[in-house]
Amino acid sequence: MNAYQWASTIALAALVLGAIRRRHRPAHVACMATAILLDVTLLLVVELNRGAIGTVAAGRLNPWQWVHVAFSTVALILYLPLLFLGIKQVGGDLSRRTVHMRLGVSALSARFIGYVFMFSMGTSV
Repeated sequence: MNAYQWASTIALAALVLGAIRRRHRPAHVACMATAILLDVTLLLVVELNRGAIGTVAAGRLNPWQWVHVAFSTVALILYLPLLFLGIKQVGGDLSRRTVHMRLGVSALSARFIGYVFMFSMGTSV
């Protein structure tokens, strides 16, 4: 595995650990914040070092690589409402807890699928 794949593995592990520790708020928040920060940082590093967005825009990917891009993008997009709702919950507003949980399961699922298909990327991105 290369450095990007190791970083992605650590981010996914933090997401899984955060999901497992969801009933222990401080651990959940720390794990999820770490995972999301690592994922976003990883995307920026891959873009700066490898021009990932240009590769995707040029359409130079095989179908398996498109699956990686699609599910990873969905996970990244879902992080925004998850962060918003999570911050509201930490502040005491639990009115959207069910939405937060469902989005969390969706983001974790998308991230896992994106992770599995990450290995199809090889050196493309």
